[in-house]
Amino acid sequence: MAGNVQKEYLAIVRGYTKDIDTINYPLKVLLDKKSDRDRRNIQETQEAITIYERLATVELPYPISKYPAARYSLVKLLPKTGRKHQLRRHLKHIFHPIVGDTKYGRGEHNKLFREKFNSHRLLLHASKIEFTHPITKQRLSIEAELDDSFTKIVKLFTL
Repeated sequence: MAGNVQKEYLAIVRGYTKDIDTINYPLKVLLDKKSDRDRRNIQETQEAITIYERLATVELPYPISKYPAARYSLVKLLPKTGRKHQLRRHLKHIFHPIVGDTKYGRGEHNKLFREKFNSHRLLLHASKIEFTHPITKQRLSIEAELDDSFTKIVKLFTL
């Protein structure tokens, strides 16, 4: 039942994104086990698609790099495929990394959020999942509220 599961995420990303867009960028397979690393030379890619919508923006009065202020977007992410670290890798690809991402993000932005907002986490939240129950065939929707630290950050944005 491909495409049966629909997921929705919220994220805080660097910069002002487009209002709405689709990221259609194949991703190389990421292997989990050290024993699998010998196969890295294969460089296999898989289709990866993410739709995003900008919900709000904020400009903070803190200089970052060569810029006099720091700009961020609150985005809703709808992955259409499920690749390892897909959302994090896709947002890095379009130059809007997720704040708090120590692998694919930007250190100066992560540091700003740690120092100014006591945020020591990846600002990515799995907000909703919908799927058809395999036995009852009933469509189920499960939503998760933001935790306190993410809610504090979202309040910075003009919604």
